Amino acid sequence: YWQFREAVLGIGEMCRALDTPVTGGNVSFYNENTQGAVYPTPVIGMVGLLEDISHSTSISYKNTGDFIVCLGALNPTLGGSEYLKVIHNLIKGPIHNFDVKSELDVQQLCLYGIRNGFIKSAHDLSDGGLAVNISESLLYSNNNIGAEINLSRKIRIDELLFGECQSVIVITINEENLYSLIEKAQELNVYTQTIGRVTDSGNLKINDSVDLSKDNLKNAYFGSLEKIMQS
Repeated sequence: YWQFREAVLGIGEMCRALDTPVTGGNVSFYNENTQGAVYPTPVIGMVGLLEDISHSTSISYKNTGDFIVCLGALNPTLGGSEYLKVIHNLIKGPIHNFDVKSELDVQQLCLYGIRNGFIKSAHDLSDGGLAVNISESLLYSNNNIGAEINLSRKIRIDELLFGECQSVIVITINEENLYSLIEKAQELNVYTQTIGRVTDSGNLKINDSVDLSKDNLKNAYFGSLEKIMQS
């Protein structure tokens, strides 16, 4: 019940900040399976209105040569991450700090870029961290689209690839529009970082740690549930 209370308080705080009403949803307090209890899960179902269809922005990369840019500070941590749970069977913190104003500023910058036609794709950094974020964008892009990421951090490679953090959106943008976006980012005091480029290799390359074909990514991403059910 404490977890549920804290979740609802957090939802309420963010909805007030975003001026977003919640008109419906579902809560499960008691879920059990043979392995034990399932965490209490407040779930919100929401819809939005896109007033200009030209502003529809998907996660798929569009053009080779575009820059891949992080909006917001990329400071990943393994605490509370999917990687820690799936690979190491651990559910523990500390988790990444969340700041409401930083989240609002990052969203405002992203919306500015979309409405001005700068941003070609946008994908929030969430479950699975950076490696999963980039992989998902590639999987929904044209077959020859690839990505090359060059990013150095004084952290372990698993934390860089699979660590999670709040208030980061990974976007792609043409080089000629990058300056305009950075100007707006400085106005909003949002940290930005160019981390790579869209390529025509059809592969995912991250530093010297990852070099995978799109076929391998597809098998892992779209075929995993079937393999689990068959095992």
